[in-house]
Amino acid sequence: MHRSDSAGAVVLLSFALFVCYQAGRYPLGTIGKIGPGFLPLYLGILLAALAVIILLRSLFAAAEIGAPAWKGITVRKILRVASVLLCAAAYTFLLNKLGFLVATFLFTLILLKIAESYSWLASVLIAGTASAGNFLIFRVWLQGQFPKGWLGI
Repeated sequence: MHRSDSAGAVVLLSFALFVCYQAGRYPLGTIGKIGPGFLPLYLGILLAALAVIILLRSLFAAAEIGAPAWKGITVRKILRVASVLLCAAAYTFLLNKLGFLVATFLFTLILLKIAESYSWLASVLIAGTASAGNFLIFRVWLQGQFPKGWLGI
C-alpha cells in the first residue's frame, strides 16, 4: 500500500463526514417510506468506514517499514486531489443548469485531463462515450429522470 494512501483516506473521511452531516439535515424516513436523507447518510457512513480501513492499513504498513506515513506527498498531488473535489462540487451545482448529458460530459472530460492526464482526443472520446452511454442506459432504456438543463436534453 502506498504511503500517499493515508492522505487520500483523510480526504475521503473528511468528505464522508461532510456527506453524513448534510444528509442528517434531511428526514431519514422509515423502512417503509425512505426519506431523502436515508441513502446519502448510509453511503456516507460506508465511505467513512472504508476510509478508516484504508487509513489504518496505510499507517500500519508505514509503521512496519519504519517510514513516515506522509512521505511522498507533494503539493502537486494535493492540488490534484483538491481540483478533483472542486470539480465534483461544481458538477453538483451545474447539473440542473446544464443538464445531465452536458454536465457529465464536462465533468468526465475535466477529470480525465486533470486526474489522469489523457490527451485531448482521448479525453473527448471517453467523456462523450461515457456520457452518451449513461444517458442511453439510464434515461432512454430504463426511463430514468435526469435534469434537462437549458438545452432540454
